[in-house]
Amino acid sequence: MTSLKTLNNMHYDQAHSFIIEKLEQELSPDLTYHNADHTRSVIQATQLLCEHEKIDEHHTKILVTAALFHDAGFVRSYQNHEEKSCDLAREYLPEFGYNNKEINQICRLIMVTKLPQRPSNLFESIICDADLHYLGTDSYFLIAENLFQEYKKLDIVKDRVDWKTKQIQFFKAHRYFTRSAKEKYEQKKEENFQLLQRED
Repeated sequence: MTSLKTLNNMHYDQAHSFIIEKLEQELSPDLTYHNADHTRSVIQATQLLCEHEKIDEHHTKILVTAALFHDAGFVRSYQNHEEKSCDLAREYLPEFGYNNKEINQICRLIMVTKLPQRPSNLFESIICDADLHYLGTDSYFLIAENLFQEYKKLDIVKDRVDWKTKQIQFFKAHRYFTRSAKEKYEQKKEENFQLLQRED
């Protein structure tokens, strides 16, 4: 049973303000997908999935903190950004009342968002599904365009043909892990996939 004292020690709101401001000020403008908006969106999806999966308050706070930090490492490096995100979590979270055990849990959750996703429990499944929930939303094509622009600037894709091929492969390989994400996003994801394949 988690004591209220433990809950009150994690000052999530303060950590949120600090990291979002850091992302807004320090991320390269070339990151049209991996930016503060993406982080906000993943936090929101994490909260929603925690609610649907009936996750207690303590673990919800751990999960939303992991969502907050999961791409923070992009302020330091594009390569191995998950490891850099963990470095930032270890550096800053003690200032917001998080203890070592909580920070280790958060770092494990951050690392599981690395592609290809291989979650091994419900908490890991929630953050993986939240990170890629946009595949099954009405905003998919808008968000995917932002990712295309980012990949183009960074020479990760050559052109739209290369991009489309990679996106189709990605859709085929991706799956949602939690019951809630399947219920909420699976049908729209399938529709988006059909539309993607028909695009010129």
